[in-house]
Amino acid sequence: MVYIVDDDQNVRDGFMMLLKSAGFKCSPFESAEEFLKNYEKGVNDLLILDMHLLGMNGCTLLEKLDKKG
Repeated sequence: MVYIVDDDQNVRDGFMMLLKSAGFKCSPFESAEEFLKNYEKGVNDLLILDMHLLGMNGCTLLEKLDKKG
């Protein structure tokens, strides 16, 4: 699963089109908070993350994920 966290709809859509055309499953989120509410840890997950999000920024999200293991 490829998670895309970006507050720009055009960026999310662009990544989604590219990754889906290559056969990847994708799940887009417009905020770090939304991602954390819905994230379920998997074995082969990938996170594409905007570091300059409104609200919780990308660095803070990475710190929270690191604490969760």
